[in-house]
Amino acid sequence: MSIALCTVVLSAIAQNREQENSKVKIFELELGVGAGMGSARLGPYSPSPHPGLYVFIEPRLNIPASVFDVGIQLSIGRSSDNPRPSDPGYYYSAKYNSTVVTFVDYNLRKWRNISLFGGIGVGISAIDRIYPTYPEELGGRLERDASSLNTFVFNPRIGVEFWDHLRVTVEYKCMKREFSLFGITVGGVFGGGDKKKNE
Repeated sequence: MSIALCTVVLSAIAQNREQENSKVKIFELELGVGAGMGSARLGPYSPSPHPGLYVFIEPRLNIPASVFDVGIQLSIGRSSDNPRPSDPGYYYSAKYNSTVVTFVDYNLRKWRNISLFGGIGVGISAIDRIYPTYPEELGGRLERDASSLNTFVFNPRIGVEFWDHLRVTVEYKCMKREFSLFGITVGGVFGGGDKKKNE
């Protein structure tokens, strides 16, 4: 009995959200900035993560008569590691990343000027890393080296949208361990929102 009741309630909620979403413009574009913090250290002697910044653009398609939307996010950013506490002269490493992630979002609930959403994304990130070396042929002098790699990205997120045009999102970009990060973004949305009565 309880299972049947829950099924009926969830179906009613989904149907109501689908009716609301049928009144939403199909295409929208989000431009924003984010701040991220690395989620892991590789060991007690490794540098600790330092906050980084990134910018992004994300075109999205609101699927008609559905509670879902899909989008592709392109972002570029920079982050770094703090020096080792025991070695103030240790040069920190800097990471530059370019990331492409495809998202599917579920619109959880909408009030008059506020709507909640959650989603999952998958993609790939190209990372360039600059880090310190102490080559023996140079007498152990501090030098800088660089490396590049590509890593898979799994990107769950949840957020809130205000007035159909301002989104605040909390996310986790799960990549190769030393590059994973927690992030918060703020973006402006162009397009989207409810259709005008004459449309």
